[in-house]
Amino acid sequence: AVQGLLMAATAILLPLSALAEAGGWGGFIDSLIAVSSPAQLSWTGTNAALYGAGVIVGSLAISLGTYGQPHLLVRFMALRDERALRFGRMITIAWYLLVFSGMCLLGLLGHVLVQQIDNPENIFFVLANELFSPVVAGILLAGVLSAIMSTADSQLLVSASAVARDFRVPGLNRPVRNSLLVSRLAIALVVVLSVLVALYLPEKIFSRVLFAWSALGAAFGPVVILRLAGVVLKPFGVLASMLTGFGLSIVFYLLPNAPGDVAERVIPFVISALVAWSLRQKASNTA
Repeated sequence: AVQGLLMAATAILLPLSALAEAGGWGGFIDSLIAVSSPAQLSWTGTNAALYGAGVIVGSLAISLGTYGQPHLLVRFMALRDERALRFGRMITIAWYLLVFSGMCLLGLLGHVLVQQIDNPENIFFVLANELFSPVVAGILLAGVLSAIMSTADSQLLVSASAVARDFRVPGLNRPVRNSLLVSRLAIALVVVLSVLVALYLPEKIFSRVLFAWSALGAAFGPVVILRLAGVVLKPFGVLASMLTGFGLSIVFYLLPNAPGDVAERVIPFVISALVAWSLRQKASNTA
């Protein structure tokens, strides 16, 4: 809750301050027109209709990954009742509208206020340092860390608890006794692997997040949806679906990008679902 509130406050304060620096809405619009190319000012740019459709479908397909995120699914599992679900739905929609709108506006304002920048992903940090004192800028930067940690800590805890709960000693059909130790070792292992990936496989943050989101979604999402729909899946079918979705996500990630990455986000999810469906438990014909 504290992380979410800090992100929301950052998404309001920084764009409003940047908007005032740009001269209000009038000055912002005039400056945006002055520094942008005709393609940047066009809703469709120079893309043909089919290319634009691929971008739209690929962008909307990001939502498919939601159903395969373990750290999000546990939130649904923890809901107390239908009222909590409705309340959470309203909070989620309002929060996303606020934060996403604020960050999109901040990106456009950064295009106006900062003409030369090596990495556009750093526009948040540049504007925070230019518009605020070091103390306030530090608090705003904590909003970025909140966005990172709100996902990272949840994924670490979920992965550790899954290992501690599901890991079996050979020959024994029960979890290991010292589950707390196993959880700590799992967290340490995931952190070390994550640091090694960040150091030796450099990539833009947004690209890496989208890949992880799509890969987890394609691996777990189809299985979750089919099970909620009442489809009984064979254990082998579940494993085959997970490996198919994750493997195809890697393959399409390594291939040249399609318009909007529609292939990377849609095809692995769909094929994974088809694999799980084809290997489902067939209904018995006996009475």
